[in-house]
Amino acid sequence: MKVYIEIVILDNLVATSCIAALSYASLGIRVSVFRTALAAISGTIVSLSYPYWNMPIVLVIIARLAIGCALGVILFLGLEKTVVGVLVFLLQTCLVGGICYFAAGFFAGGERAYIPYALPSCVAALAFFGLRGIIRLTSAKRTQAGYKYDVAVTIRGRTAAMKGYLDTGNSLSDDVTRLPIVIVKLSSLDAAFGRSVVAGSITGCKRITTVGGRGKIFLIRPDEFRLYSTAVGNKHRDVMLGVAENGFARREDILLNPSVIGG
Repeated sequence: MKVYIEIVILDNLVATSCIAALSYASLGIRVSVFRTALAAISGTIVSLSYPYWNMPIVLVIIARLAIGCALGVILFLGLEKTVVGVLVFLLQTCLVGGICYFAAGFFAGGERAYIPYALPSCVAALAFFGLRGIIRLTSAKRTQAGYKYDVAVTIRGRTAAMKGYLDTGNSLSDDVTRLPIVIVKLSSLDAAFGRSVVAGSITGCKRITTVGGRGKIFLIRPDEFRLYSTAVGNKHRDVMLGVAENGFARREDILLNPSVIGG
């Protein structure tokens, strides 16, 4: 079997770099380009000697674990999670290696298995980009959760529970009462109170400008507006409801005014 040294070097560089980045991402640590490059180059140089090792398999395993620990130290020495980082890097290296050997054995069909070129780097890259996507998704959801609130709106003696989302760009206020305006979907009010109650509660209108252009909202002053949040407790605020006929893109019922949160 011919061995192309350029491909082996590139494969090791990519695989080690991806596993290093994967380890950083797993622990929520920003990737150190310098440490990653140093670990990848060091691991690649050492790996070139593997074909010349002539020792029992037990010693080979111990030696490779020691090399993995050394690369982990390069990546995490001096950081808060040094020991955990080394163990995570070692575990993920073993995982990627195990997947590669399993795939090689599976496709070999009982013959002596050789790990195909680029398989380690492909497995490591898929693991890295997959985990990074999951981390970004969960991070975005966690961030958005801080902007979501449960709201209770009372109109003409009837109270309805709704979902609110903090719109940091909403600085609207009523020209007459000077109260902050929260934008509410007409469809949400119709479902909660009925069209006749909504229409009968309108006290005025206001023209607004949004990213979609100029528009108009109808104003309703509710009997009560209560905001629920474990962070700030329950808040009762005087607000004006700005009823948007065409709604808005978010799934929540209400776009909250920041002054409602802080007041």
